[in-house]
Amino acid sequence: VDREVRGYLKSMIIKHFGLEQIDLQQISNPRWLEQMIQDPEWRDLIYELSEQFPSSLLISFAMERISQQVGLEAEKAGAESASSKLKIFNSVLKETLADMTNGKEVMPEDLEALKSLICHSEHTFVYVVALFRQLAMKHKGEFQEECLLRLSEEIRVEIAKRGKGRQAEAFCNAITGAVEYPEVAMAIGSMTSTKKTNPSDISKLYNIYTAEVSKRPPAWLLQRHDFLHILTETVFDPKFKISPAFANNYRWLLSYAAIDHDRRPDGEADGQEEAPASPPEEREEFKKTMEQIEKVQALTKDENSAMSPETLMALREGIQQCEIVSVGILLWVGGKVTRRREGGWGG
Repeated sequence: VDREVRGYLKSMIIKHFGLEQIDLQQISNPRWLEQMIQDPEWRDLIYELSEQFPSSLLISFAMERISQQVGLEAEKAGAESASSKLKIFNSVLKETLADMTNGKEVMPEDLEALKSLICHSEHTFVYVVALFRQLAMKHKGEFQEECLLRLSEEIRVEIAKRGKGRQAEAFCNAITGAVEYPEVAMAIGSMTSTKKTNPSDISKLYNIYTAEVSKRPPAWLLQRHDFLHILTETVFDPKFKISPAFANNYRWLLSYAAIDHDRRPDGEADGQEEAPASPPEEREEFKKTMEQIEKVQALTKDENSAMSPETLMALREGIQQCEIVSVGILLWVGGKVTRRREGGWGG
């Protein structure tokens, strides 16, 4: 009976709750509110109301009292409530980041929930990107830095899906220092927004990065996850046709982005990298990467190639010697399986 009565009262409160009926000036720490806060079931009702009425002064007051007395119970607060209340938002963010940066397994649904929370509004997106940037600088060279930078790229992609790609691009370019290299930022932004490469922008980037070493932009600009993904996919997947006149430009840029650079600015030198003594393309690592990309690309781009022992050995060698080639092979296999299911080309 008690459960039914509570359920009925909760449904009536939700149905008839109205902001115009609340006069906070007449409420001075009411006893009934304190009793609701101490009861887990009634606290859940307050959380639910905070989602529907985030601007309510009474609910904001109740949420503040909850935080003072029993803790915020961040896992129960929805995106609307959390994004409008900094304490709850920080609590959710702190707990999730602690899990993600301590080597614990993160389920896909956890990442999706985090992205949904961060991208719920423009101000939460800006706040988190700036926060991640500062934390990454603090943990430079550590595992946490890579996690934070990777998460930043994920939420930038997510906010773009919600129709805020242009604003997000401008803000991220400003906060990372990419805005100092407008030609590079514009070319990469053009391709990531359309999710496909084009010979014009690829050639522009190639010309910029093959200039005199001291005049080259930092390599981390090319190492954006979303850009690397579409560049790698274009290089290895046969559904993307590359004119022979531009094929070397694609391979060169992918090799340049894939080798080990001092890939991120540390925030203390305006995003600049110290110029190496010789061009990176003269290093053995670059030459080996370029060689493996060209070798494996010849196999994956051939739609009629058979899985002969020689082909398998070449693919195995590429996987063992070059990480970016491994990624390319995975994308190629994924595309091949998808097309087979759809009744496309065989082989």
